Amino acid sequence: MAQIGAALVHDQGVLRRPGHRAALSAEDAIFARKLMRAIGRSGLDGQTFSDLDTRFVHADAAQIERVLAHLTRIERITKVGDTWLAAREAIGVRRSTAQAVLSAPLTVADFKALTGTTRRRAIPLLEWLDGIGVTRRDGQMGGALVEGRIAAHHVGHE
Repeated sequence: MAQIGAALVHDQGVLRRPGHRAALSAEDAIFARKLMRAIGRSGLDGQTFSDLDTRFVHADAAQIERVLAHLTRIERITKVGDTWLAAREAIGVRRSTAQAVLSAPLTVADFKALTGTTRRRAIPLLEWLDGIGVTRRDGQMGGALVEGRIAAHHVGHE
């Protein structure tokens, strides 16, 4: 978050007054709860925009985008690749991965076994973990995750 003068802050692509939090309309708040249930139930498989658009045919694309943006801004969900995950699921992935890499390098197969997800979902999750600094890819090990000390400072900080 960057302060822009005394009157505005720039926070995740949004200009706002310091301390201001946008509230959803009553209709969007109800819809947000439905989206959270759908995303939360999907675990690490998450939900793509297409999944949500198909599931919630009564909502228009603008409402889905608006509510997803709000839930992302308030950190209830996280976007990983083209998929949204519930924040608590994402935090669980960070913690379990961080704890696993403390002992030894972790391969994609190890990560799949650790999280119970498919390779299709594992690769974007691993790229996201690399991007936020929980893991680091070692190309010489065929994509293994290494360096437990990188992850050590993330354990317990979520």
